[in-house]
Amino acid sequence: MRRWGHVGRALVCVALFASTSAFADETSGDNQCEPACHPGSVCKEGECVKEQCKPRCRKDFLCVDGECKSPCNPPCASNERCTATLECVRMSTLRPGDDTRASSSEAHEPSDVSASPSKASKYKPSAARLYVGPMLWTPLFASVPTDFGATLALALHGGDSRVLFGGIRASFAGDRSGEIIMVAAEFGLRPRAYESEDVALSFPISVGIGGAFISAAGLSVGTFYAPVRFGPCFDFGAFTFEVLVGPALLAQKAALGVFESIVEIGVRL
Repeated sequence: MRRWGHVGRALVCVALFASTSAFADETSGDNQCEPACHPGSVCKEGECVKEQCKPRCRKDFLCVDGECKSPCNPPCASNERCTATLECVRMSTLRPGDDTRASSSEAHEPSDVSASPSKASKYKPSAARLYVGPMLWTPLFASVPTDFGATLALALHGGDSRVLFGGIRASFAGDRSGEIIMVAAEFGLRPRAYESEDVALSFPISVGIGGAFISAAGLSVGTFYAPVRFGPCFDFGAFTFEVLVGPALLAQKAALGVFESIVEIGVRL
């Protein structure tokens, strides 16, 4: 009986040794991939298998042990990117085409980093504008009623920002008692107060130098004409709309001041 007891204990030891050896072989198999797996993958049954993270990791991060982590250790600074060689490199030194991601086929979601302002497509300024619209011509120091009229203008813009502009404007106003024709060269600024990808708002201000031809009560007089105008301007695609007001000087024997109000629509060229 004692002999059978020794035999039983020996069989139990053999069984335990076999099971622990099998377990060791099974667990050690996870680290027996040749070559070694890239970050973001684990070795299972001798093959590199991509780890899964839910939700999927965003750009420049890899799935490690079920968590999204930077492949570079320690993680790169905010102005650096982790390259395929697991090195932190400043973004200013990266060239177009450089791979800033570690070698992994792990899918990622788009980065939540905002686009650079230099790449944002703002509303493109125009090189020229052509306007037409109605106007009111009101003398300030004379008992002459307000006259209705029309105006036609062409403005050319210069510089990269298109803030400076110059052009020419012709206007007409009058009624049965007489009429006035005004032609003047215009120079001014058109600074923008707001712009997006679709619309823009600016506040142009301009001065004009030219002449006017006045015909009233059977008399015709030519005179110096100098207007000042300002107001809001709205741009929508190829079209533009503005409201201009301001005083003007008609130099005669007795200087005559007028106030002009112009509402016009135009096209951006």
